[in-house]
Amino acid sequence: MPLHLEAPAKLNLGLLILGRRPDGYHDLVSVFQTISWTDAIALAPADEEIHLTCSDPALPTGPENLVMRAAAIVRRTFGITCGVTIHLEKRIPTGAGLGGGSSDAAATMRGLALLWEIEAEEETWLGLCARIGSDVPFFWRGGTAIVEGRGERVTPLAEQERLTFVVAVPPVHVSTLWAYGQLSPPFSDASEYRTRVEALRRSDLSLSEFCRKLESTFQPVVERHYPQVRETRERLLALGATSALMSGSGSAVFGVFEDEQKANEATERLAQGTPTVTAHCLASLGGATGSPS
Repeated sequence: MPLHLEAPAKLNLGLLILGRRPDGYHDLVSVFQTISWTDAIALAPADEEIHLTCSDPALPTGPENLVMRAAAIVRRTFGITCGVTIHLEKRIPTGAGLGGGSSDAAATMRGLALLWEIEAEEETWLGLCARIGSDVPFFWRGGTAIVEGRGERVTPLAEQERLTFVVAVPPVHVSTLWAYGQLSPPFSDASEYRTRVEALRRSDLSLSEFCRKLESTFQPVVERHYPQVRETRERLLALGATSALMSGSGSAVFGVFEDEQKANEATERLAQGTPTVTAHCLASLGGATGSPS
């Protein structure tokens, strides 16, 4: 019987780029939050090889796919000789700054740990996650976390109150590589954001209070080239969001809402007013990602 797992998307509740590192990556500070928009992954034992199928024919299913990379690293690291068949039901859009590929990789690793009965320390798994991609260590744990460095330094936060978001995706694909290529010194002054992050870490500030003022290094850069992103953000604010921000390097934009009813109304009105924009009313998620069923 296949093992079924959910791989949630994330939002960046603020994202500031601090500078370029000698290794070519960028230093960042951000608060990551998993949300109830998920891909679905099914794993089943196989004889020798790793096989991946995907509901989205546009996505590659070869070694360049993060799911395949995750499975190969786990198999090699722990000396596994049997194979696995993986099916990815893709629901989270790509090129939207929602981290779907990284989440798929983390959920795959969690599923393989169960399927292949692998016992290893948490730090071992986090080290493998970091080898796959900068966001993958966060998705291994999920919930709410402060993310720093190039993404490998993850500080989980205590369970936060449930928040309601409307996530809207305009018909624009933003390349992460392109977005980083648009950045140049001087980089962001993150002093105020860092102060608020530290207050959140100490529980001196609630998550809802934190979300009333959000900022992103990427947002002005992306909005200059893709006006649909700016229009979507402004529309969310006009529909009652207490704040609205682009997630990651875009193109998804989210609005923070005080209650679910207002969020549902905004989702309906957004779809009516701008039918090319995909909008969902979603909730924040806590706890570890990739829970099996």
